Amino acid sequence: MLSIDITRPYFLLLLLVLPYLYIVYKRSRYPFASKRSWWQMLIRCLMVIAIVLGLADPRVINQLERLCVIFALDISPSMPKQDISQALKWMEDKLDEREAGDLAGLVVFGSEARAIAAPQEHNWAQYSDKLRKLLAGFQTQDEKWATDIGSALALAAGLFPPGYQQKLVLISDGNHNAADMLPQLMQARAGNIKVDVLPLGGRHDKADVWIEGVYAQTEVKPGQGVDVEIRLAGNLIAEADLRLFLDGEEVQEIKVQLKGRGGQLIRYPLSIGKPGDYLISARISAPADSQPENNYGACWVKVYKHPRLLYVSNSPGSPSPLFMQLKQQLPLDVILAADLESIPLRYQNYGAIIMDNVSAFDLKPAQQQMLKDWVHDLGNGLVVIGGDSSFGAGGYSDTPLAEVLPLEMQVKERDRQKSLGVVLVLDKSKSMNGMVGARTKLEMAVAAATASLDWFQKQDLVGVVAFDTRAEAAVPLTSAANKSQVIEKIKLIEAGGKTDIYPGLELASSWLKQADVDIKHILLLSDGKSKEADFNALLGKIALDGITVSVVGVGPDCDRELLSFISQHGQGRLFLTNDYYKLQHIFFKDLQIATQSLLREGSTQPQIKGDHELLAGIGNTLPILYGYVATMPKKGSQQLIESATGEPILSLWNYGLGKAVAYTSDSGEWSRDWLTWPNSTSFWHRILNWAAQTIPLSAELTPNFELLGNTARLWVDVVDQQGRFKNGLNLQARVIGPDLSVKQLKLTQVKPGLYQAHTPIQGKGNYMVKVIQMEAEKAVRSASAGFVVPYLPEAMDIYINQPLLVRIASVTRGRILGLDDNPFVRSKAKEYKYVSLDTACFLIALFLLLLEIVGRKFYFFGKKV
Repeated sequence: MLSIDITRPYFLLLLLVLPYLYIVYKRSRYPFASKRSWWQMLIRCLMVIAIVLGLADPRVINQLERLCVIFALDISPSMPKQDISQALKWMEDKLDEREAGDLAGLVVFGSEARAIAAPQEHNWAQYSDKLRKLLAGFQTQDEKWATDIGSALALAAGLFPPGYQQKLVLISDGNHNAADMLPQLMQARAGNIKVDVLPLGGRHDKADVWIEGVYAQTEVKPGQGVDVEIRLAGNLIAEADLRLFLDGEEVQEIKVQLKGRGGQLIRYPLSIGKPGDYLISARISAPADSQPENNYGACWVKVYKHPRLLYVSNSPGSPSPLFMQLKQQLPLDVILAADLESIPLRYQNYGAIIMDNVSAFDLKPAQQQMLKDWVHDLGNGLVVIGGDSSFGAGGYSDTPLAEVLPLEMQVKERDRQKSLGVVLVLDKSKSMNGMVGARTKLEMAVAAATASLDWFQKQDLVGVVAFDTRAEAAVPLTSAANKSQVIEKIKLIEAGGKTDIYPGLELASSWLKQADVDIKHILLLSDGKSKEADFNALLGKIALDGITVSVVGVGPDCDRELLSFISQHGQGRLFLTNDYYKLQHIFFKDLQIATQSLLREGSTQPQIKGDHELLAGIGNTLPILYGYVATMPKKGSQQLIESATGEPILSLWNYGLGKAVAYTSDSGEWSRDWLTWPNSTSFWHRILNWAAQTIPLSAELTPNFELLGNTARLWVDVVDQQGRFKNGLNLQARVIGPDLSVKQLKLTQVKPGLYQAHTPIQGKGNYMVKVIQMEAEKAVRSASAGFVVPYLPEAMDIYINQPLLVRIASVTRGRILGLDDNPFVRSKAKEYKYVSLDTACFLIALFLLLLEIVGRKFYFFGKKV
């Protein structure tokens, strides 16, 4: 039923101006002299009427007779599956109690909301089996382990069709642990959306004990005791075992008598002697505990020391001469590249990390990303020393390491004028079907071959031969410009048959013999024993044709004696490995050596470029170098030393908050004259000290943390040595999550000397935080700490949050429902839909004004006025 209501009727008094307009117009010089005059008067009056009605705000009132109910079902992990099934059955039963014309829809939510069924009249419960499968899939995929009621409110608000009473039925345990939902709640109230609540869930009938948190001082001095506090909660009455760990090693087992519902505090003094960053963790176990996911807690403690240097090497056997020289003079620790952890907090007591001839293939992506974050966001130093496995020769291109360093890993095309022809000869025998992790050996060989295509230039030729007992032309020799076609053909190779290397080598050499290129090279890969053949004669012909052969033997069953013979007589290189993950590195390295495009071996006289404090006092003549890795300088970097041809030898720059140094020669054979140079020790001391001069640490900026659901609160109390609050500081923070993503925060002062910020929790794991004080856009002080999210809040939500559910219902004028209540009951008070017409009135007035203006310029009714 429609009706019209005037919101501000007193504006209608302005219509009294119409008679006045009539009188004024009648007394004008040409009152109503033509039809046009009459029309002008009429348009102006109508325009006044439209403006007055717009000010009076007329509204169309439509009484809402029909009802639309949207069910919002909580499927977060804190909701027991039996309660979700009970809720589905309840909704299906209640759909039959609808009145004719009523609509029903369904939204499910955990960490986010999803619409399952749009509001409709027909009974969507007929899809119940499909619906249960969808819900099971959604709950399994909800890895964030969170409950966001606000997302359900926001999604449902956009699903209600016009012309219906709006009701949302929330089915949940009420354990909201995402962002504040007050804005969505107030929006629902403003939109006259009533929220009825059916409380379901809770595991209060199941025995559970959990660790609410593990706490200790974030920073202590060496030898100082640490008081560890472990807060327990749960509803168990039993004896439990509480074990305490330091960096994963158990240090104490404590018997705890659990007292039932409520909290308990366990204190234990722990002594840590050596400086470093330590993870203190605790785990509790008790009989009949129904949820082991929440039985773990941890925190980080820093035992402060003067920053040291960390030396990362790729050779476990013999340390380089440079390392031995530095070890005598500097506080230096050594670690293998493979043992480098991906947790930045582990290395916060180091001022700089030195990487000596470490290949990018020796580091996992997480380790490389850690080094990037450690420099850029945490303000530390990285020094990279070259060699035949570093920089471009070590696969640094397009990696996080390349971003940190002040050099471009590739050289200009003019640096390799000679054209290249390469045939990859790949073993596709049956043994290559063996699995390495989730992929076959052949798939990993194909992946390495595909990656190596990035090395080729447009003038190069590339081909692929696949062999078992016979040779197959997988990719006939073609231009490297056809990269995409080559990749498609390589991926079609299938394994099968026995191993016979001879026909593969023979076919590859026949292609290259006819090729018009400057450098001809074969790269052979095999994992098995080959059939006997006259390899001596074949390799003699290959050598006469100017073709070189390198060999990759993979796995313990490869024919090492034969492969060594082939590489030796083929004047190439032999690579033996049991690690299929290194194939890409091996392919890449062999191609670079074959073309000699990145490794500049031979004596060169390095030149000092410019004037820098690091080079003061070392003289004008530097020792001879016998090799280096070719690179190009990046824009914004400083070149301190160059080769005789102008290529970088020593480069540095500031990267984010930290510093990076690149020395493109090596730490041994290429730099042998530098090791006996009188200024060698002074030279390296200055470089390492410059890199390690990071942002000064400050005890005043110690970060503190508090977990609030799916958010962490970070705060810093800043008090000087006299106990006075320090106000007005510009404090920033970098938060590195478990996935090594970085979030930048601005801390806001909320009280005298108290600064805080909030950051969302991405998931379980270790979080690293660096707090930085900025002055004039420069970092002047810093402090770092870490915190641990052992499990997400859903794992300890065992009770229904009745107060929150009651609040949601009361704010939106809804009800608390029981299983016997009908959600389709209309409210006793009639509901109306109001549509304001004020905008329409103003638009009509604007149209009439334009019409009146146009009427003055054109003839209407045969006469111009």
